[in-house]
Amino acid sequence: MHWAECAKISETAFGQSRFTWPEYGWSGFNCESGLSISDITGGIAWLWTYPSDYLLRLPAVASFLELQPDHVGGNLSGFITFGVAALVGLFVKGVLDDMAFHRQT
Repeated sequence: MHWAECAKISETAFGQSRFTWPEYGWSGFNCESGLSISDITGGIAWLWTYPSDYLLRLPAVASFLELQPDHVGGNLSGFITFGVAALVGLFVKGVLDDMAFHRQT
């Protein structure tokens, strides 16, 4: 089972928040027993979309974007995280380039 589907089931059936690390650690990301490769990729996806999902679940943001309350790990979450990561990367690159320029002068 895909990790986002598992998160929705966990929220509905057990009241577990999407923002809570699974009770069984890495092996809890696909709602199946045992650790598998889908648990690892699910954990990475969970970490990648966590900040964006949190932002998109804020009532004002969700209302403005007309999102359903059960929105979890969609393309928009990945896109927002990618955009933020790109901006942070450009900022760090600019700082490092500036530091290198000042060392040369």
